[in-house]
Formats: sequence, C-alpha cells, structure tokens
Amino acid sequence: KGDIFMNKRTNAGYTIIAEITIPGDQFVLGEKIDADNNAQYVTWRSDGENYYCYGRYFTNKKTALLNFYERARSEIEHRYNRLFDTNDVDRVEKYLKGE
Repeated sequence: KGDIFMNKRTNAGYTIIAEITIPGDQFVLGEKIDADNNAQYVTWRSDGENYYCYGRYFTNKKTALLNFYERARSEIEHRYNRLFDTNDVDRVEKYLKGE
C-alpha cells in the first residue's frame, strides 16, 4: 500500500501509517477512515510506545504529511543547534553515541 511503516499500531482510532524516530522521541502520522470512506489524519509526538501528545489534526493527507515531516525536521534542527552551538566536544560525542 506504500505505507512508510513496519509494524501497525493504533491510537485513539487512528492507524499509525508513518513514523520518524530520533533519539528519545518519535513523530507519527495517523490515519482514520470512517464508514463513508472519509479520511482524517493526525500527527503526534510519541515515546514510541503508548504515549502520544501534541496532536495536530487534518482532513488533507498532503497537509498532514508536510506537518509530519516539518515537526521532525524542526526537532532535529533544534537538537543540532543545541549541540553544535557549543564547544563541548565530549557532550556532542556522547550524544552521537546515544549516551
């Protein structure tokens, strides 16, 4: 079907159809199709298991996908700036090792 996700899971009636995982966080895209075949979409921040927060809801898949990618990109940029705006090389190396 073209989903960019390996293991199906659900939350609040939405099937998670895509995820982007970065150390300690995950961003997910959920899809819910009603009885009339109308789709609704949501992007959440997640812990990768059962905790979902900061939902943003959409009726258009393209808009939801753009939000999904933008949320992950923004978090990656934030972390990059936080790490590399410092001269603390040990801190950067520990982060890159996942410590």
